Amino acid sequence: MSKKNITEPHKAFLAVLLMLGAPVAWSGNITGPKIAFVSWNDNTFDNIEGQQMTFRKNWNPAIGVEYMHIFDSNIAIGVEFQYHQADLVAASFDPSPIYGYASVYQLFATGSYFFPINEKTKPFVGFGLGVSSIGINTDYDATLNGYAFQANTGIEFKFTRRVGLTLGYKLSYVTADDSHNELATYMQEINLRLNLYSAR
Repeated sequence: MSKKNITEPHKAFLAVLLMLGAPVAWSGNITGPKIAFVSWNDNTFDNIEGQQMTFRKNWNPAIGVEYMHIFDSNIAIGVEFQYHQADLVAASFDPSPIYGYASVYQLFATGSYFFPINEKTKPFVGFGLGVSSIGINTDYDATLNGYAFQANTGIEFKFTRRVGLTLGYKLSYVTADDSHNELATYMQEINLRLNLYSAR
C-alpha cells in the first residue's frame, strides 16, 4: 500500500489556516501548550484493503499548542495544532491479526465565545474546522488525509495578568481517506492548556 501526499484542496486549506494563524499568534491574547487525553469513540477503521481494523478504546495522551485572540466582545478566534497516537490492537487480516498504531496530526481554525462571569473565571463554548493526517503504521502502512470538525467547551482560570489554565472538553468528527482506505469516526478529548497572556 503506497502512502499518499496531502491533496491540493488540503494544501490550500492548510495555507489559509496558517495565514489566519500568523497574525493571531503575533497579536493575540493567549498562547499556550496543552496536554490532552483522546478516545476514539468508534474504533473500527473501515475498508483497509477490504478488511477492518480495530483500535483500542482507551484514553491516549496527546500534545498540542493553541494561539487565540479574544476580542472585547468575548468572541475569540484561533489556530490549534495537535498530535496523538492511537494503538491498533487487532485486525482481521488473513492469515493472522496484525498490530500497530495510528499517528494523528490535526490543524484547526477555531472560534469561541467566553461568558464573562468575572475576570478570573470564564466558561466558554466553541467550534473548529480543520484538516487531519492519519498515518497507519502496521504491516500495511498508509497515510490518510481528510477533514475534521470539533465542538468544545470548558472553563478558563486566570491566575495573574500573564498566566492561567484552561480545562476543556472536545468532541471531534474526523473523516479521512486515500485511494484504498477510508475512515470516519468520532473522538472525544479532555485537555488542560497553560495560558500565557500577552499584554494588551
